[in-house]
Amino acid sequence: MRQQGSMPLQTILIVDDNALNRRLTEAQLGTAGYTVTCASSGEEALDLFARYTPDLILLDIMMPRLNGFETFHRLRQLPGGAETPIVFMTAAAEPAIHKEALELGADDFLCKPINCTELLIRVRSLLRVRRLHTELRHGYELSRRQHDALLRSQQQNAQLMAFVVHDFNSHLSTVTTLSELLLKQPAASTVEKEPLQGIAYAAGSMRRMVQNLLDVSRNEDGQLVVRRTEIALGVLLAKACQHYMHRARLQQQSLELDVEPGIRVVYADGDLLLRLVENLIDNALQYAPPGTAIRVTALVREAEGSCELRISDQGQGIAPENREWVFEKHAQLDYMVDGQTRAGHGLGLTFCRLAAEAHGGRIFILDNQPQGSVFCVQFPLWVAGNAS
Repeated sequence: MRQQGSMPLQTILIVDDNALNRRLTEAQLGTAGYTVTCASSGEEALDLFARYTPDLILLDIMMPRLNGFETFHRLRQLPGGAETPIVFMTAAAEPAIHKEALELGADDFLCKPINCTELLIRVRSLLRVRRLHTELRHGYELSRRQHDALLRSQQQNAQLMAFVVHDFNSHLSTVTTLSELLLKQPAASTVEKEPLQGIAYAAGSMRRMVQNLLDVSRNEDGQLVVRRTEIALGVLLAKACQHYMHRARLQQQSLELDVEPGIRVVYADGDLLLRLVENLIDNALQYAPPGTAIRVTALVREAEGSCELRISDQGQGIAPENREWVFEKHAQLDYMVDGQTRAGHGLGLTFCRLAAEAHGGRIFILDNQPQGSVFCVQFPLWVAGNAS
């Protein structure tokens, strides 16, 4: 027998009250290279199984006192017994006995006298199945442990990100508030206001980046929630443009807003939609050359029942093969702006795609003639009273 941790694999327990049968079967299996031990009764088999762990059991049915069926039932209740293949052996010819043996859940059945070739084929097959089953179970347990470890790691990362976001927002709110207070001071000169406006813009950009990161993480955890309310679209777009007017002037660029008169109220998440537009304006200002205009347009697609936002620039443009890839989380493209190379990262655009899709819409890129790109955001034109 194979004792836990010490005996070799491929061990077989033979349970038979007939000594001659035990010796013959033991000799056949021993010659084939298996480690074999024998029990002359069901009680002895239970005792041996409790002390050792065989890989397979050959169990005679017709035995005095504890017959094979009752021994089988008790073996299955022992630790490891449910996974151990058990093959019934009997010289009885009654079909009812054979049927009962199979209905109990035996792994196979051999009729006495047992043919040596048939015995070895059945044993080899069942041991192979047991080995594969054991490997599968171990693989599943390893996979489960790794999955649990990954979940714990994700939870820790989420908690860490929440702490970081909270601390970042607290400090950035202080910077923004103080810079705005200083800008309102009547004694501040134009020269003094320029750096303060730059500080306020940088703090706002950092807050938006942190929020983008948090929203991308929430979406991966299935926690990004859209809270729709009535939004005056023209007011929202004007607010987004106003945030970037100073930066556009500093970069010798212009921001133009064009909202179709028919668009008044949409049903959307104001915070997500505002940050979506701000990310796209920021992206356009970053990669468009001086002396060009960034145009923000809102129009209605009556036939499709949707609203379309367009942010157009006159920059280098994005090649067709990269227009899906730029929205990926780890996408990075290099741009030439005013003779200098700038690296573009996809986190802001990743958020834009998530926000558009969360509203039941989509985002895509078109050419801006004669040069540049048009970022288009389409989402259902749900107005108050018609939202589903």
